[in-house]
Amino acid sequence: MAEFFASNLIFVYLIYGFAFMVMGLVLSLLVRTPLRPPALGSLWLLAAFGLLHGSLEWTDLAVLVEQRAGATEVIGVLRWIALGLTGLSFAFLLQFGTEVLARLAPRLWPLRLLAPVLFVVWLLLSLVVGPSIAPIGSSLWITSGQVMARYLLGFSGCMFTSVALAWLGISWRRPRWSPVPYYLLIASVAFGAYGILAGLIVPAAPFFPASVLNADNFLAVTGLPVQLLRALMALVVGATLAETFIVEAARRQERTGRTLAVLNDNMREIVSEVSLDTTLRLVVERARDLLGTDTSFLALVSPDQQCLEMAASVGVRTEVVKRLRLNLEEGIAGAAMRTGRPVIVDNYLRAPGLLRPPLDVMRDEGVISGIGAPMMKDGRLLGVLYVFNRRPTRFDPADADTLASFAGEAAIAIDRARLLAEINEDRQQLAAALQREQELERQREEFVSVVAHDLRGPITVISGFAELLLRQSPEQHGGPREEKALANIAASAERLKRMVSDLLDASRLEARRLELKRQKVDLARLMQDVVERVAELTKGHEVEVVCCEGLPPVDADPERVEQILSNLLSNAAKYSYPETPILVRVTPEPPEHPREALVAVTNEGVGVPPEEIPRLFSRFHRAPSAGASGKPGLGLGLYITKGLVEAHGGRVWVESEPGKTTTFCFTLPVVETESRADCSNKLR
Repeated sequence: MAEFFASNLIFVYLIYGFAFMVMGLVLSLLVRTPLRPPALGSLWLLAAFGLLHGSLEWTDLAVLVEQRAGATEVIGVLRWIALGLTGLSFAFLLQFGTEVLARLAPRLWPLRLLAPVLFVVWLLLSLVVGPSIAPIGSSLWITSGQVMARYLLGFSGCMFTSVALAWLGISWRRPRWSPVPYYLLIASVAFGAYGILAGLIVPAAPFFPASVLNADNFLAVTGLPVQLLRALMALVVGATLAETFIVEAARRQERTGRTLAVLNDNMREIVSEVSLDTTLRLVVERARDLLGTDTSFLALVSPDQQCLEMAASVGVRTEVVKRLRLNLEEGIAGAAMRTGRPVIVDNYLRAPGLLRPPLDVMRDEGVISGIGAPMMKDGRLLGVLYVFNRRPTRFDPADADTLASFAGEAAIAIDRARLLAEINEDRQQLAAALQREQELERQREEFVSVVAHDLRGPITVISGFAELLLRQSPEQHGGPREEKALANIAASAERLKRMVSDLLDASRLEARRLELKRQKVDLARLMQDVVERVAELTKGHEVEVVCCEGLPPVDADPERVEQILSNLLSNAAKYSYPETPILVRVTPEPPEHPREALVAVTNEGVGVPPEEIPRLFSRFHRAPSAGASGKPGLGLGLYITKGLVEAHGGRVWVESEPGKTTTFCFTLPVVETESRADCSNKLR
């Protein structure tokens, strides 16, 4: 068998190089995926080893082919290339093994320097010790250099990589059974075997142990070329690592699906809550359940934006945790704020840069490993969501991304709950203020009603006796002077009676207790009657009433309509120039508002300034000109007029041209009839 393999060594080298090239290409593709375990973040080093080592074996294949062809001038160049590929490929392998160990145990970070140091040592041995074996550049010198590279870099690289993969497999933590640890252990054993086959069984050289333990003696003893076994180990390593990634990808895809479903269910439950306290409690509970941790904290930015205040927690042992205040620029919160990404902490008590207060509190709480995720809403930080375990746990980026996604959704729910809480608080304050206002209004109405009732009796007596005395002859009550005094008393009593009546009406309108006795009212006749009855109020002005013939009746309370007209005529007379006419016009069904009768009262006077019009119908509002000229009144006439018109379902407004005319208009609903009003003939 040994003679067979020796005669067919070309095919052995071809398979050997192909196995390493396949391993390098597969690992190169896996380098681009984010689904690799975090500790294998330097997988490109192993991929580079596979590609370089495969190129080395094919270079040895080319040397063998050229030797059989007798092309000695090409062989020298190929041997130099093989020497460089041997040193570089094993240096990459050693760097990979030490890099994985340093990631698994940060205290072993000095191991990262081992590969460069041994590579330099190999170069020095080749240049210093090598010439004592054979001249530099000779075939024997190159072979000796390859042997030294395999001893220094190859064997140590394989052993370190084997230990790193075994460590990773043993420490693999997943919530349920996974074949990944077994694949990593198989790859570890394969690298250990490859270290013996490639790092100890070397090409024959004139020094120990290469003179005894070499590839030629291995072939003679076993009948198998060592290159064939090396190729088998390369295929095992490539296959197991590729399968590791496939299983991890499937696991993460399944986990992503479960996580999305859980996130969806959790957020539906959280968003359905309107209470801020309940929302905060649900967030920490669901965060803990989502990642299966021992505890969860939620710290929100304080109102003054100066620190983080603990808002909710679950699974805590000490009460002091619930009262923590954290600096925004320190610890996990500071790191999360600066990067905008979640922060993974394998050991909080030993993490450089995170040993800030509350270190003692966290030590007492017993937490070790955790993740902190910033809660962002519209580019602003709302708080930080933490999950912690009380046992050493190696969280991976998928865990951090899950918490970050949950924290982002939770931030929206918390912001919504805050807004609802503010709205609810404002609503309660508004309700309390409204209740106080209603109570004050009730007391005011009660006061006005009592006072008006108490005043009405004495005023009626005064008015009655004054009128009784006026009916007697002047000689009976003293003479003209006394008669004038009695007339003033009667007029003042009548004015007081109207004021009291206005106060009561205003109180009823405000409380919406005004009752109307609706009936069909002949508006034209009512106009004439009112004008006659209020002649005393319009003394000094001629009142002209213009109505259309056939004016339909209106649906109204005649007493209240009379009160409306009296108020408007009194107001018109009060603010008219002396001896100027007052015009009352009635127009049925204006085009823009059919089924209404329009009444307009126009006077010539100072008018109403535009800025006063919006306040004109307010309660107790009096125009500045009224106060300046000493005109009597409470400022309730127009307020009552507006309330009475609107109680009938009509509208009231004013049109004024300052210094010329003012027109007060109001509408009343008409009763539907078959006849139509004829405005070509007007009654005056």
